[in-house]
Amino acid sequence: MDSTATAGIWRLAVAGSAAAGDPERLTPAGWKGSPRLPNADPSGRWLIFTADPEGTAVDEGEPAQKHYDVFKLDLESHD
Repeated sequence: MDSTATAGIWRLAVAGSAAAGDPERLTPAGWKGSPRLPNADPSGRWLIFTADPEGTAVDEGEPAQKHYDVFKLDLESHD
């Protein structure tokens, strides 16, 4: 397991493309949630995903179901 991984959504350019370079963080710095089920809208501008924004883990003995919020991320402005 890579201990340097940081939770959030990142954009990576395809190798060999003009935009190739370092990964670009799209979620705010300090984001603790684990994004789940990301899907881009047909235009490619918006990314819709669910996450627990606080990054709270399900403790042993708790139900596997928990509350997730729905987020919409503008891939152009990162808002």
